[in-house]
Amino acid sequence: MKKRQKTKRKVIKKVIKYDSGRPRLVLELLERTAVPVPTQEEYDQLMQIYEAGGLKWSTGHLPTELDIWSLIGKGICIDAGVDYYKNGTYNNGEFGWSNKEFYQSRGWRILSLKEFLDVEGITPKILKKLNKWFEKNKPNRESKG
Repeated sequence: MKKRQKTKRKVIKKVIKYDSGRPRLVLELLERTAVPVPTQEEYDQLMQIYEAGGLKWSTGHLPTELDIWSLIGKGICIDAGVDYYKNGTYNNGEFGWSNKEFYQSRGWRILSLKEFLDVEGITPKILKKLNKWFEKNKPNRESKG
C-alpha cells in the first residue's frame, strides 16, 4: 500500500508597509463573501484593515469615515472587498453592507472576522500595529463609535 503524501498548504503572511507614513496592506478581494461584525470593536478593526488595504465604501468614503455599525448594530455584515450593487456589476476595491440573511439568501460565503484574517494572512501583530497607527493618527475616527 502506497503512503499518501501530505500536501502542504502555502500560507502567505501579510507584511505591513508604510506609504507616506500610512499603513498599507495588500488584500485579496473576495467575491461573494461577507464578514459579520457583531461588535463595534470588530467593525472598527475591519475598517482599519480595509483602509490600509486601499478599499473604500461604495459611496467613496474611506472605511473609517463612516460608522454604519452604530446605525445597524450586531446584525451587520460587510462585503469582503467586492461590491456588486453599483450599476449591477462587480466593483473591486469597493464594499457595502447588509444583514447576514441578505447574503445567505444569495449564496454568499459568510466568514467570521477570524476566518477572514486567516484567509488574508493577517496576524495579531499586524492588527496591533494597525490599531496603534489609527489610535495615534485617527483617534476620533467614525468607525470607532
